[in-house]
Formats: sequence, C-alpha cells, structure tokens
Amino acid sequence: MSYEHLDFILGLPSFVEADGCLVVHAELLPDVPYEKQPEKFLNQEMNPGEPWIHEKRLVTAEPPPDCPVIVVAGYVRFPEVVIPYKRILIDTTGGRHGRLSAVLLPERRVLKSTMLI
Repeated sequence: MSYEHLDFILGLPSFVEADGCLVVHAELLPDVPYEKQPEKFLNQEMNPGEPWIHEKRLVTAEPPPDCPVIVVAGYVRFPEVVIPYKRILIDTTGGRHGRLSAVLLPERRVLKSTMLI
C-alpha cells in the first residue's frame, strides 16, 4: 500500500454519526454508558487487559440502554445482514469469500452483490 493511501486511511474518522445511526468498525460495549464509550473501542485500538470488543457475544448484545442511536457495525461475520432493535450488523464476509452487503440508511434497505467474492 502506498504511503498516500495509508495516510488517507489513517486520516479517516474512527466512526460516523448521521441520521440517527452510529457507524463503527466493530461494536460498543453493552455495559458501558453510551457517553462513556471510549473512542479506542470505536476505532478498535485495544489495550492488554481490556475486553476484546470483537467477540461475537458482545456484537450480538444490545447496545447500552442509554444509546440514542442505531449502531451499525461489521467485523464479526454473519451469513446475512442482521437488523435487530437498535443495531445493524453488516459483515457478510464480502471481503473474503462471501457476498458483499450494504445497508441504505435510514431506510434499512439491504443490498447484496449478486456474485460470491
């Protein structure tokens, strides 16, 4: 990867909040109030001894009770897009060996590639 591309990626925000949704790479901690969610969890910078946010059990837990937005996350793979209450899980393995998926927000309309990658 070129330095120019790397600089671009490193300069991107670690999360995006818009239209009542919080889009993060991995997930939020379910037992930590929304306002206290450390940014390091939103951009997956983990320190030894802290919870590993990418565990499937955390991704399938509801967001913190005080979370005012719908949490959109990837990282833990599922065969289909999962849209339970206050959460949208979009990693359908498209980057490796599955179908690439996307969700139009705020409509929650799921789009999928027609070919396996």
